[in-house]
Amino acid sequence: MNLLFFVNRCIEEGVHIKLLLFKEKPLAKVVNALPPKYRDQLKESEEVVSAIFYTKDEFVITSKQAYKGIQKLGETETRKIAIAYNFTAEAIEIFKEHNFYLIHYSNFTWTDQQWKDNLSSR
Repeated sequence: MNLLFFVNRCIEEGVHIKLLLFKEKPLAKVVNALPPKYRDQLKESEEVVSAIFYTKDEFVITSKQAYKGIQKLGETETRKIAIAYNFTAEAIEIFKEHNFYLIHYSNFTWTDQQWKDNLSSR
């Protein structure tokens, strides 16, 4: 495979969220594949990492999507990074339990239920 990543779709509340998975890739290559607002939070290096990037802009990643991403990434001994516009409080806890470093653009605190209610009101 000549791609650094592969795309998978997660569906929650009728919203399709693509996952970009980077398994055991140099951090510099991960950084180069990210939009600028996320790149600014990571320093390029040749450190090898594994990362999940949730590509849907202005959406919050829930605990369900966090579990799916972790499962899709699989086991790895490298530093793990989860990247998204934002995460719910529950998703943050799940990622922390699995030793992920989080990169996000927004830091407004949502719960899974608050985000679900927000989506249903759109």
